[in-house]
Amino acid sequence: MRWTRWLVVVVCCMGALPVQAQHKPVRTTNLREIPPVLDPELRHRKKNQIELALFGGTYTGPSLKKSWITGARGYLHLSSMFAVGGSYGFSHHAVNHYAGPASQLEQRNTHYLSAEGAMSTDVAMRIGRSMVQIDLYMTLGVGARQLDGDWGPLGVIGGGVKFYTGLSWLALRIDVNNYLHRVGSAVDMDVSFAGNVAFLFPPNPSPFER
Repeated sequence: MRWTRWLVVVVCCMGALPVQAQHKPVRTTNLREIPPVLDPELRHRKKNQIELALFGGTYTGPSLKKSWITGARGYLHLSSMFAVGGSYGFSHHAVNHYAGPASQLEQRNTHYLSAEGAMSTDVAMRIGRSMVQIDLYMTLGVGARQLDGDWGPLGVIGGGVKFYTGLSWLALRIDVNNYLHRVGSAVDMDVSFAGNVAFLFPPNPSPFER
């Protein structure tokens, strides 16, 4: 009976449709699911927060050679992505001459002042079974540098990574900054690697941190 065969085929096709419809929403939902640690609504809320950090690390330049730098920096976070602020650095250089015997440093203490802007993006890292909130950021700044008692222009190009601890008011930073400034008749680009301890005011944790 030909009509019976067609009826069986139609019933089988109709029975297959609900099976396909059950799989599509599940697959789409999984692709769109955002892990809590990367959800902007559940991350540490930086907007209108003040960040104050103390830092110290290495300082290396073609003329000033290897030394160290320490100081402090502060930022006002305008949003989860943008911040403005400034930094102060101090270094005591080990070299007596920075551009040959004729260029002698009478004062080895050097001061660095800069106004800076920062832009960050949200990332996360798995440590064991825990997910740690991390910010990757870049910084641009302009300011002044005092070398051998004389002030001169300073440019700052850098970036780094910030790790949020379990405390809503404490974070750890690693900064890599390039300092552009004049040394004698040349323009040097010195590099600094520094660790930071950052304090966040007021503490503004996300619901995920509470």
